[in-house]
Amino acid sequence: MSTNNFNRQKLLAIVVPLTFANIGAASVTANLPPGAVVVGASLYTDIAFNGSSTVTGTITDGTLAFVSAQNVKTTGAETVAATNKYYPSGGTITFSIADAGSDSTAGSTVGVVLYAQVGKGDAIQE
Repeated sequence: MSTNNFNRQKLLAIVVPLTFANIGAASVTANLPPGAVVVGASLYTDIAFNGSSTVTGTITDGTLAFVSAQNVKTTGAETVAATNKYYPSGGTITFSIADAGSDSTAGSTVGVVLYAQVGKGDAIQE
């Protein structure tokens, strides 16, 4: 007889607001715990960056870019390049803004990475 006996859990989220103050070296990093499975990523620009040149937002683990250098000079949801990856030993996610002209004085975007953690379920469904 088969059973329906497995972990159920709520997704966890890393939520990082970024503004023009985060351009360049002021990127934000967040650690993922061992056993994390990233199941989604998004970048949403609510205030367009006003730089005179290219201004982009990126969410990456250093190997895989979930959001890869997307234009944040317009508002709205940015294009996501990848949506999932397993981190058996944990990992680090970096949220960053790059401004080729280094002259942005306004702009705001929010980066989100959703993940579940193997073995950290809240309940068992029987």
